[in-house]
Amino acid sequence: MRYLIVILFLCYVFPIRAQGHFEFIKDEEKAVIPFQFVRNLALVPIKINGVDLIFLVDTGVKETILFSLEDNTLSFKNTKKLKFNGLGENEGIEAIQATGNTVEVGGELIDTAHTVYVILNSDFNFSAYVGVPINGILGSHFFKDHPVEVDFVKHKLTVYRDSEQIERKVRKYERLDIELENSRPYIDTWLSLQQEGIKAKMLVDMGNSDAIMVFPSRVRDFRLNEPNIEEFIGRGFSGDIHGRMSRIHQFQMGKFIFRTPTSSFPDSIAVRSAKLVKDRVGSVGNELLMRFNIVFDYTSQAIYIRKNKFYNKPFLVDMSGLDVKHDGMIWVQDWVKVNIPSEVKNDQLTSTKPVYEASTGALQYKFVLKPSYSIVSVRKGSPAENAGLKKGDMLISINRRMTGMMSLDQIQHSLSEDEGKKIKHGHPKK
Repeated sequence: MRYLIVILFLCYVFPIRAQGHFEFIKDEEKAVIPFQFVRNLALVPIKINGVDLIFLVDTGVKETILFSLEDNTLSFKNTKKLKFNGLGENEGIEAIQATGNTVEVGGELIDTAHTVYVILNSDFNFSAYVGVPINGILGSHFFKDHPVEVDFVKHKLTVYRDSEQIERKVRKYERLDIELENSRPYIDTWLSLQQEGIKAKMLVDMGNSDAIMVFPSRVRDFRLNEPNIEEFIGRGFSGDIHGRMSRIHQFQMGKFIFRTPTSSFPDSIAVRSAKLVKDRVGSVGNELLMRFNIVFDYTSQAIYIRKNKFYNKPFLVDMSGLDVKHDGMIWVQDWVKVNIPSEVKNDQLTSTKPVYEASTGALQYKFVLKPSYSIVSVRKGSPAENAGLKKGDMLISINRRMTGMMSLDQIQHSLSEDEGKKIKHGHPKK
C-alpha cells in the first residue's frame, strides 16, 4: 500500500480566461528551486499574495489549487464559485476561482496575474497523510512557459529561460514525445500486464506517488495478476480512491524496461465521475519517475529522461496492510542522564530548561513534544489485521523503535521492507 497518492483529475470545464506567465525574478539564465521529497511527492515553497506556503508539484493537474492555510490568512479578489470532480467515490467538492493573484515560486519565478482555485471543504487536506504541511498544488501551468529539469537525487528543480539552453544538456538524454491535452503531458509506453503487451497512453503524473496506475476498463480482456492486495490508493476531488495492487509482467518507457514493477488499479466506483482523455490507459507516477533525471519541455512537446542512481531500486510493496497518518503532537516523558559534580547533592540537580522535570538520583525526566501517528485503515486479511491492529489505534513503536522519533517517511519505509520480512513490536493503543 502506498500511503498517499494525490490523484486529481480536473473535469470541470473552466471558462476561457487569460492566465499569467511565470517570469524570472533575477536576471539569470536559469533558476534553481530546492524541493522536499516526502512520501514520493515534491514539495516547493511558494508565496501567494505575500503569504508563505508549501505546495505539491503536480504535472497531473492543470491549475494552481489551495486547500489549506494552516494558521495563515490570505485575501482574494475577483472570485466566483464552481465545482471540481475527479477520481473518487463521491460527487465532487465546491471551490472558488480567484483571479489576478501574485504567485512566487521558490523566490525565483513570479506570475502577477495568476488564477488560484480555493477548495472550500476543510476535510480536503493531505498534510496528515504526508506528515508535513501541504497547503496546495502547483499544477502544470508552472511548466508551460519554460523548460523545467527535475533532479530527484539532489532534490532541486532547475528552470531554464528557453529550449535553446537545454540543447547541450539533453544530448545524453532520451527524448520522449509528449502529447499535451488540457496542459497535461501524455506519453506512449508499452505495458505488459501478463506476457502480452499493449501500447499504452499514460499521463506523466508527478502528483502520483505510485509507480504505475492502470484503469482496468481501458484494457481489453483485463485480468488482475495473482497475488494482489486491496489498496487505499489515495484521495481525489470526489473522495477516497480504493482499488487493488499487484505486480505486472513488464513496463517500457522509451528504451528503458522495468520487469515486475508494482501497479495500482482503481476500482470502477472511483473512476466513474472522472472524464478520462481518449485512449488513456493510466499514469506513470513518482515511484518510477524518481529513477530518472527528467527535463520537461512543453514548448517542444517533449520530455527528456536519463537514468540516475535510483534506477535499479526495487519496487517494494507495503505488505503490512496499515494506512497511517500524522495525528498531531503529544507530550512524551523522556529520561535524560545528568552529570552530577561531586560537590552537588541530589536535591540540587538541574537540567537544560525542561518543560517539566523531576529528579531521582542521577536521572531526570522531562516532557517533550513528539509526533503522534494513528492507523487510518487496516487491510482485510493483512498481517496487521491478524496481529489485532484496528482503525484508530495509535502506532507506538516499530521494531523496538519509538515512532515519536520517526517521520512518516521513515514509518513508510519500515512498513515497505522486503516481502516476508517480519515487523515486530507494534503496539495497539485504544
